[in-house]
Amino acid sequence: MADSGMGEEWQLVMKNSKERLQYMYTSEEYSDLDIVFPEYELTLKAHRMILSMSSSVFGTMLMGPLATGKELILPKDSPHAFQKLLDHIYLDQMDLESVKQALEVYALAHKYRMYSARETCMQYIISNMKEETLLAVLETSVVYEDKVLNNKCKEMLDLKPDTSLLSETVSYLSKESLKNLLMDRSLKFSSEIVPFKALIAWGKAQLAQQEEPSGSAVREKIGDLLKEIQFLDMSCNEFVDNVIDTDVLTHTECIHILRAIRGADPSSIPENVPLNPALGMRLNRKEVLSCIKLSGGYNGGYHHGNRYPPSSDVGLIENLVTGIYIFIT
Repeated sequence: MADSGMGEEWQLVMKNSKERLQYMYTSEEYSDLDIVFPEYELTLKAHRMILSMSSSVFGTMLMGPLATGKELILPKDSPHAFQKLLDHIYLDQMDLESVKQALEVYALAHKYRMYSARETCMQYIISNMKEETLLAVLETSVVYEDKVLNNKCKEMLDLKPDTSLLSETVSYLSKESLKNLLMDRSLKFSSEIVPFKALIAWGKAQLAQQEEPSGSAVREKIGDLLKEIQFLDMSCNEFVDNVIDTDVLTHTECIHILRAIRGADPSSIPENVPLNPALGMRLNRKEVLSCIKLSGGYNGGYHHGNRYPPSSDVGLIENLVTGIYIFIT
């Protein structure tokens, strides 16, 4: 039997069950379970009964008819996040170090139905969430249907939608979560260019294995999300400067959309063009959009470095971006 170092049996020295539990955790006394994380080549010691008392999931895994041997192998869990769960079980505390770590522990707490640990993680996340972690938290709130976290994310998004959506963390979002953001007409971006750039960045992030993914590859990845962009909220100048050169639209599509921006009836646009005129205006105010002829371009038209559309298209596009003012009410 282990000794406390005080010349007495440790069970006698400890004043209460909490102290005894903490001692068993830190000393690994009476440990009868090896929690193995194969990918990390790491093993944590624990007590089968203690874990089973803390989680019905562990109870089934460790004490039920399917329980096997002394090892519990968890190939998909992070040992560092799992250690925090053990701290919560044995020490009744959880010293979280970052929002990223808190999100990992939150996911494990949900997986093992340890809702008090999940609540602790949620409170830490809410208190420490910043712009650079906002979208990762938003994704977690959607995956786990956490309305409290989701509402907090929406509050922060409302304050700085541009900064949040243009951050590198847009890649953390699932396609469905990104679609929900693009469809949220309550978000007031400074320009419709903001959600468009976020969508392109997200598409490229999904093609991370390609150093310079083509416009067509990005188009294929973002798919029908392109229809959530309100191109009619853009000026001709914004469209030419920020959209055409991404090559996610064909030249024909660009011409049709520019015509619609100029004032052509959107219903005359072919159905296969990614333009949804039924969507409401994202900018909730009168906008004066100036279609200014860009100087220095090919034959007086627009230019993007050395890249130009076929000569037959240049004249059409050039005519659409010459000194016309569009008033959208």
